[in-house]
Amino acid sequence: MPPKYESDSEKSGAIADNLEAQFQPVTDPSVPAVIETVDVALRSYFLSPASEPQLTTPDEVQEATRGLKFSKARARTVYRIGH
Repeated sequence: MPPKYESDSEKSGAIADNLEAQFQPVTDPSVPAVIETVDVALRSYFLSPASEPQLTTPDEVQEATRGLKFSKARARTVYRIGH
């Protein structure tokens, strides 16, 4: 069962503490083989040439939106209790 928090502030503080604990720098890697695997993957990624993005033409946008059904969004109903 997840913990219960009294307020949004308490919840955001718990999330911040958790993220801070997860994103600490690693000064002494405990598994050198994993570090080497990551280094090889990063070097490969940064040394490979970037591919040209495939751009969308105006005709393709028109074709994609042609079948969409547009309508006005309904207004939200707000109920006030005790007034």
